[in-house]
Amino acid sequence: TLAQRAIRERKSLLIMDAQMDSRVSTSIKIIGARSVMCAPLICPQKTLGILQIESKSKDYEFSKADLDLFTGIASQVALLIYSAELFDDLKRANERIASENKNLKKQQKVQSSFGNIIGTSPKIKEVLELVKKVSNAPYSVLITGKSGSGKELIAKAIHYNSSRSGQPFVVLNCAAIPHDLLESELFGYEKGAFTGAGETKQGLFEVANKGTIFLDEIGDMHPHTQAKLLRILQEKELQRVGGTKVIKIDVRVLAATNKDLKNAMSSGEFREDLFYRLNVVPVHLPPLCERKEDIPLLITHFLELSCADIGKHVKGFAQEAVTLLLNYSWPGNVRELRNVVERIVTLAPEDSMLGVDMLPPEISNKS
Repeated sequence: TLAQRAIRERKSLLIMDAQMDSRVSTSIKIIGARSVMCAPLICPQKTLGILQIESKSKDYEFSKADLDLFTGIASQVALLIYSAELFDDLKRANERIASENKNLKKQQKVQSSFGNIIGTSPKIKEVLELVKKVSNAPYSVLITGKSGSGKELIAKAIHYNSSRSGQPFVVLNCAAIPHDLLESELFGYEKGAFTGAGETKQGLFEVANKGTIFLDEIGDMHPHTQAKLLRILQEKELQRVGGTKVIKIDVRVLAATNKDLKNAMSSGEFREDLFYRLNVVPVHLPPLCERKEDIPLLITHFLELSCADIGKHVKGFAQEAVTLLLNYSWPGNVRELRNVVERIVTLAPEDSMLGVDMLPPEISNKS
């Protein structure tokens, strides 16, 4: 048929004498059509259908100019239909993503609960009791402790057990970003603020609005940026880099450091006024060597996680290996313990007992 040919050839067709043309179907002839125009509805991925019009007038036949106009109309119709389909696809995708995000937030909240902080030692119990008390307070919290002791885990526990748990939790490691980029990352920037600023961008404080921002390694922040952070804490407002508009924000600030900020204040590396703004509620995480009674629980926890991740079963650590793990000083703290367990599980044979031979040399004293 005429429609099939238009779709197959992906081009518009004009029939000047429909009654005599064999390509025109009987049904079109019966209604008395004199001339016919047929245009495929073409979109990038497929042909959606056709648009067809017939003229019964004896005094007027469709012309080439009419066909050009009709082809243009068909292109616009195809675009509208294609856009509507894309909109429906996008709507369904957004609904799916929203559902996945909701489930992910629920899962993340469970994973960031107090129950995920492993330990029964008096020192870790004291930390957890303090964290429970400060979770719903609106104030800033300064979390101190050596690298790898679990400061971000404590920050997540505070956020996800607070009234802001349904809002964003944004993390930034101040030591991981160069000084000249840190301000634009935190506070955003306006289009043209500097070379490469092709468009306006929100900073992480705006992204975290109504929620919590966790500034890890706050002790590495440049004093100039510290001054801007102090203003945000005092005034609850910011200005993007290169901008003049004042933007109101509502963000709870949690900060962490492995440095001695009081020494940093004495040397002028850290602002005293910012320290007291952040240190409303101090939370100190003890190093692993000061809570060794938690090591067996942590080993069991990380073994379960690692076996689940890899899909492997091991019987556990032999007692001699556990003794060596307990006697090790763990300078890298909980992070180092987790890495050691993950490495051992990765290399261990299926269904094996993990003995001293599986331990790293620095722990087994075999160098």
